[in-house]
Amino acid sequence: MSELSLWILFAALCGLALFPYAGYPLAVLLFPRRSPRSGPPVEGDISVVIPARNEAATLAAKLDATLALEPRARIREVLVGSDGSTDATASIVLAAGSRDPRVRLVDRGARRGKAAVITDLARQAGGEFVLFTDAGATVAPDVIPALLEAMRDPEVAVAVPRYETRGQEGGEGAYWRMMTALKRAESDRGLVVGAHGACYLARRSAVPPLPSGTVNDDLLLPAMIRADGGRVVYVHEVASSEGATSGPDAVWGRLARISRGNWQLFSRHTELLSPLRPRLAFPLVATKLLRILGPWLLVAALVTAVVGATRYPSFQAILATGLVVLAAAGLALWRQLDGRVVRGPLGLLGYGLLGQAATAAGAWQALRGGHGAGWESVDGEAEGDVPPPLPLSVRGAKRTFDVLGSALLLLVTWPFMLASALAVKLTSPGPAIFRQERVRHDARGRPISFQMYKFRSMWVDAEARSGPVWATVADPRITPVGRFLRKARLDELPQLWNVFRGDMTLVGPRPERPSFVKQLSDMIPGYTDRVARCKPGVTGWAQIHCEYDTSIDSVRTKVLYDLAYVAHLYDLRSYLGMEVNVALRTVMVMVKGKGAH
Repeated sequence: MSELSLWILFAALCGLALFPYAGYPLAVLLFPRRSPRSGPPVEGDISVVIPARNEAATLAAKLDATLALEPRARIREVLVGSDGSTDATASIVLAAGSRDPRVRLVDRGARRGKAAVITDLARQAGGEFVLFTDAGATVAPDVIPALLEAMRDPEVAVAVPRYETRGQEGGEGAYWRMMTALKRAESDRGLVVGAHGACYLARRSAVPPLPSGTVNDDLLLPAMIRADGGRVVYVHEVASSEGATSGPDAVWGRLARISRGNWQLFSRHTELLSPLRPRLAFPLVATKLLRILGPWLLVAALVTAVVGATRYPSFQAILATGLVVLAAAGLALWRQLDGRVVRGPLGLLGYGLLGQAATAAGAWQALRGGHGAGWESVDGEAEGDVPPPLPLSVRGAKRTFDVLGSALLLLVTWPFMLASALAVKLTSPGPAIFRQERVRHDARGRPISFQMYKFRSMWVDAEARSGPVWATVADPRITPVGRFLRKARLDELPQLWNVFRGDMTLVGPRPERPSFVKQLSDMIPGYTDRVARCKPGVTGWAQIHCEYDTSIDSVRTKVLYDLAYVAHLYDLRSYLGMEVNVALRTVMVMVKGKGAH
């Protein structure tokens, strides 16, 4: 490509990636203001809708605060939908209902997802207006009167208060101040398309049913109302907030969920992008679609700059500038992950880098089908007690190490994998790749199964008669080629694909088969804790010290090593030292063939 072509491509990629943050706020000002129509005062009854999933910690206070909103709001009923809660959520609602009959519990027993609960509650609501609010949200007494005041305009179907994060400082605080100003400008011009789950008010007659499995219900529901002709307004004079919404962990979870939901919206609801409704389609494309594409556009721009720098001096300067900015953002983010407040442009850069990474992670989860049921992680979600989540710095470093490491190893080891696959295929009947169900834990500490890949080292149907059993010394089920692959640990190489996909990590406790998990969890204390917050690994601290499992006693020994490894994951420096140590020792184990059966 010519120098001019590269510059055009680079400018286009950067322009699209930065448009939601720089171009869109200016484009909003080009739209003419829409003067609100003022009708008579609105005094309709309000049905308060509260979807709940294991919200016992906050629900009692939430119900008391909701009922206390009178006399400034006419609360007809408070409908609480329990989505298969396993804690005291239902009993708390029933107790409140015995004191005030306006409080009603809607519990279908099985878990159906947040979208299904919201649709169910809205269908049963009898008030003229429906107030959607989360169990952990704070709604001040002045919020509902202000939202009803906005409803005096008969075109307004949804009114949304200002959203506040708690403890917002530094770059995060600067970002939210800009977003608040942008929302005011959007509202004045009829460009608001979504709300937030903390609180928003809608005319009951305008509320549509939500498709099952919807992630961003607080975006899709108002957007569907907009598509039917109703207006969504932003009432900046009053605010609502919810939970611990500030800090890197909260930001990561929120933005990753939003990214997943946005991908889902554009894949399911292309009708919302009709050019016949520019005030709906333009904000959706500019603020939602381009934001979730942003990380990939920036990566493409970086690649373009690198290619240009190898051929043209003009790109060398821009590449050097970009790397300096990226390094500054990384430094700011590092300080933020350590709990320090970084103010000014540097803090905004760090917050932006975190946001881009979270957006990319959410998009990747969506592309893999991980939409979920639209609920955030809450206390008590996992069965039993689980260790606390790993620090975000460790999770980010570990996933980066996994993606880069597995990609590099796949490139380096593919000749060995090809040779191994041919050797297996030519020396024994059956497939070269063996798939086996193993167990890992999700982000909430709940066990889930996945398919782990290995080169087949046993004869086909080796366990047809014996059932699942541990390997033994000189195991007759193992083929001659399989014995060599096990000794050199080459049979594990296909698991690099598991790592790249996100099912496993390069270094961590080994995953076990479902048939063994329950037995081992009952017999060995700490067995579940070893993997409750860490993905299973290809290699690990236990694997470089111990041989293959042959009995309960050998598993007990490995659990001690696994717990020692997990203990190093709660500090970034400790984790990095342990990770490098295990990686280097694994090479020696492979060379020596230690512990193979």
